Amino acid sequence: MLGSANFQAQQQGGGAHWGARGFSGHMDPEDLFRKIFEEFSGGGKGRTYEDFREFAPIEVFMDLTFNEAAKGANKTLNLEMLDTCPRCHGKGNEPGSKVSKCGYCGGTGMEQVTTGPFVMQSTCRKCGGTGRLITFPCVLCNSSGQVKQKKAVTVPVPAGIEDKQTVRMQVGTREVFITFRVAASRIFRRQGADVHSDVEISLAQAALGGTIRIKGVHDETELIIPAGTNSHHTFHFKGKGIKKVNSYGFGDHYVHIKIKSPSSLTTRQKELLLEFVEDESDIDGTVEGYHPTQS
Repeated sequence: MLGSANFQAQQQGGGAHWGARGFSGHMDPEDLFRKIFEEFSGGGKGRTYEDFREFAPIEVFMDLTFNEAAKGANKTLNLEMLDTCPRCHGKGNEPGSKVSKCGYCGGTGMEQVTTGPFVMQSTCRKCGGTGRLITFPCVLCNSSGQVKQKKAVTVPVPAGIEDKQTVRMQVGTREVFITFRVAASRIFRRQGADVHSDVEISLAQAALGGTIRIKGVHDETELIIPAGTNSHHTFHFKGKGIKKVNSYGFGDHYVHIKIKSPSSLTTRQKELLLEFVEDESDIDGTVEGYHPTQS
């Protein structure tokens, strides 16, 4: 590509070269790729580098709530992209007009170029490789058969998708790569298909037992609290987590107990607690200056 003269220049410390961090020298990498593409497409009326970029895969981001990612959802994605011209239906000519065979290449779309002893084939410069000559180009797409259009595409978000995961979707002739950005939940902490949440119970519920309604990923569940439940105790609900994307089944839901101490007590509550303290034998330290072991 760069030639033997440039190779010799590299050996002498000059010219453009490929280094450890990529291309460096006097040629812009964008210009280099444009030159390579146009050489292979035959130049002239063939598809240009800019056209190639228009047909390259599209990369987009999509924001999801925690529930949308956990349960799945249908989301609308607005795209601006090249697609089949609605006027000529991709044919390139004005509706009703005739298209003739290219006489330069005989309708093959390829021409032969003789350079000394070599005979090479390249894209026909007359018809741009289509093998056809359009006398009356489509006024909407100018014979390209493609026009930039705005499209509203429905994206079926799979249940269980995770933050920063990417999926591929075919939209017309284009590939679209969608990277999801999942918002954090105020209730759940996610670890793969498992979820964790905290629930506060009262001092009386912890000591005497009881029940409490807890919010799950899919529905509410009644949690039975055994008497004598300690703070940070974990309850395990199997199969109540998030759907596993790459396998069967669901993850689990882990509920972590936190005992909520009252910020203020009535006189009656304080008296009852002190009576309770008098009967306790496993207190390490004092309660408001009172030590049970000294009574």
